[in-house]
Order: sequence, then C-alpha cells, then structure tokens
Amino acid sequence: MKKILILIIPFLFFSCKNNDKNSFVKHKDLIFSDIYFLAELGEDNYEELERKIEEKNLTIKHFAFITYVSFLQELNACGNYAANIEIKNDTIKLKTILLSDEVCTSLDIRKLTYIIYNTKKERKIIIE
Repeated sequence: MKKILILIIPFLFFSCKNNDKNSFVKHKDLIFSDIYFLAELGEDNYEELERKIEEKNLTIKHFAFITYVSFLQELNACGNYAANIEIKNDTIKLKTILLSDEVCTSLDIRKLTYIIYNTKKERKIIIE
C-alpha cells in the first residue's frame, strides 16, 4: 500500500499544478498597460485603422527612466488579452497574451499602451 501511495502522490502534485493562462506574471518593469478597443471588422473606421497598422504606427517616447509605447494591433474580437513585456539585453519585447480560450472568426483593432520602467533608453522595442 505504501508503494502505491508513493507513486500516486507525485502524480497528484504535478496534475494539480496550475497551468492556467490567467495566472501569468506581469514583468516587474511594466508599470502600466492598457488594451483599448477601437473598431470591429465591418465598422466604418476599420479600414482606416487597418492602414495605420500596415504603416507600422508605433509611438515611442522616453521620459527620464520611463518609456511610453503605443501602437495599434488587429486581434481576435472574442479574445480576452493582457499585455506584458520581456527584457533581454538591449531589447524590450512587447507581448499580447491571449487569456481566454474563447475565440471567433471576427477581428477588431485595439490600441495597446505600455509604460515601462527603463533605465537604458537605447533599448530596441519589438512587437511580438
């Protein structure tokens, strides 16, 4: 009986581990992030906003030790998203993480805003 329990306990521990996307950890240098809905596919201003995405509409401003980044992104309309960053060496990767399991065939355009604590202003910004 002890051998069976010894085999079952590790299985229970690993099977109960929380792998939920909702439990992601925000990067310590990400001060603020916002994902703001602008238009859904089929609305009047959608094509105009889509052209701005194609033009790589990226705004980057540096204020002392703070970096402000804003851009437009086309996302799944039914998805629930969170913004996060990853910093490696001289690069800041901007991440948009799908939290929900529900997706649909419709798209929308959202404005993503990141405010990042950044002591090295020369870091490259990459949208992922």
